[in-house]
Amino acid sequence: MGAVPRPRVAPATWPCLSCGHPNPLDDTVCSCCGAAFLAAASSPPAVRVPLIGDLLARSRAQQVAFLGVAGLLAVAVLLAVMALFGAVL
Repeated sequence: MGAVPRPRVAPATWPCLSCGHPNPLDDTVCSCCGAAFLAAASSPPAVRVPLIGDLLARSRAQQVAFLGVAGLLAVAVLLAVMALFGAVL
């Protein structure tokens, strides 16, 4: 009896997040576009708020102040809607 041929297994690769090109696991940059491994995933997404801009680019105190004001406005709107429909006192 002869040896049973083993199926060919493709080498493991990582897909570039910028261009989608498959790269060998040993490479740290894309051989097609030059982007670093997980380069697009390393920066946090922008949180754009109208009239404010990127919320994550603001200081922690500005973020807390914005969320506090937004929360108070949301409560005020809900109370106004409830008063309009007679659900409050």
